[in-house]
Amino acid sequence: QSTWGNLRISTQMEQPTKRARTADNELGPINPKLLDPENVKRLSEEYLTKAPYPHCVLHELTSKEFLENVKEELLQLQGHYKETDLFKVYQSPDFCNIDMNPEAAKQLTHITQLRDALYSPSFREFMATITHSGPLSTKTDMAGNVYTQGYHLLNHDDVIGTRKISYIIYLSDDDWKETDGGSLELYASVEKEGTKIPDCIPTARVLPLFNTMGLFTVVPGQSFHAVQEVYSAEKKRVSIQGWFHADTAPEGSENASLQQVKRFCDQVAGPWHSIQNPSAAVALTDDLKFLEQFGVNPVYLKPQNIHGAREQFQSQGFLQLQKFLKPTLANEAFRALVAADQLDRLGNNQYPNDHSGMLSNQWERVGPPHIQRFMMLREETDPSKADDLAKILSQLRDELVCSSAFSNFVQAITGVEVASRRVIARRFRAGLDYTVATAPDTDGARLDVSLCFVDSLDEEKNEVS
Repeated sequence: QSTWGNLRISTQMEQPTKRARTADNELGPINPKLLDPENVKRLSEEYLTKAPYPHCVLHELTSKEFLENVKEELLQLQGHYKETDLFKVYQSPDFCNIDMNPEAAKQLTHITQLRDALYSPSFREFMATITHSGPLSTKTDMAGNVYTQGYHLLNHDDVIGTRKISYIIYLSDDDWKETDGGSLELYASVEKEGTKIPDCIPTARVLPLFNTMGLFTVVPGQSFHAVQEVYSAEKKRVSIQGWFHADTAPEGSENASLQQVKRFCDQVAGPWHSIQNPSAAVALTDDLKFLEQFGVNPVYLKPQNIHGAREQFQSQGFLQLQKFLKPTLANEAFRALVAADQLDRLGNNQYPNDHSGMLSNQWERVGPPHIQRFMMLREETDPSKADDLAKILSQLRDELVCSSAFSNFVQAITGVEVASRRVIARRFRAGLDYTVATAPDTDGARLDVSLCFVDSLDEEKNEVS
């Protein structure tokens, strides 16, 4: 696993020595001006007025010198690389365990001081007051995160257990700019079929500026947020992420984003179309001629290769047929895709516009973003008004993938009898779009077939790889 340092926090633990604490020293490095009564009153009033839901940003949390020392200690740690369909990040061990390892505690003195100050009675009372959260428990929950180019955290509401207030202390470079990415994105919620889901576009963004602390109340079906992909190749988005907890879980936890993903049902509109006389053992002669004439690579249409593909699918459960289309047809689709990305200024770590790809009415944006976000080609496409990408994808969708010949070919190479189909053409915009892993809300099985085009042109061979 990749790391950002070499200091390990061992799992061999000893009971920490208890230290006497007083009201005078428990805030330690925290800027005392933050707790000035007038400032507390101002923050408390402003907190409830912020859109899309209550949140705020504290500036000058500590002295710059102190937080530089925190950052230096953090970057010495053994960073654990973590990646799922939801996030990609380096993460430190949980800082609540530092005292149980005396060797680590000696080398993480500034992180320890910051932790103790944040979870002191005085600062917890400050947090409870400005957020109107009610009493907060003594539970400590914080760790360091590092996001480099391409790293991200997709949309979610943070509802797990007794979390009450989410916070992020930013340790990134002083000169961090919006175009570097990595902003905290806050999403408004909209109601759909009685359930609150996040809107497709964030309402507000918070830059990860050094020595600031962003925070918001964790509310099921409301506190939707994400960490925007980092676009800068030179800068690291460094932060300490944590939570203040209540004694009990919040009401409405059954509506949390995690639960919504678990019970996900199809969010993409469109009917299922029955396939007449389905059979996994159909005669393919005429179908194979049609597919070759349309532009399918003839290698995959040979009987012995169909048989071999079916054996592999039935053994492994998946197939990947590279260079599925002939170069002429594949390159036409590829060039239309590249041209569309260039027009919308997407890819190559460019900062994307939330509304990219929306100029043409042939496309619609599909969400919700805690499950998926992409552009979908409308079922009724007007060729006279369509852009080049919409034209070629609608042709592939309507004339190839929706054809009975293609359905019969899919059945032949999988050995699976298919009774109905639904076909959509999607565009995933670089830096904006994705899907997360979900289970279909249906009885029986589904066969997922994806014909993909990505920016991977072999310039020497002039072919899409």
